[in-house]
Amino acid sequence: MSLNDVNSYKLKKIQYLCARLNDIDNFVGLAFINNRGREPH
Repeated sequence: MSLNDVNSYKLKKIQYLCARLNDIDNFVGLAFINNRGREPH
């Protein structure tokens, strides 16, 4: 593997992880909003 391949692989991995974190963040955000909506105030 050349250095360029390694950097390309790392970049793809980081982009993938960021996308997964974003999915989790959105899911948690929705769950939190839904939860708050059900609480009597």
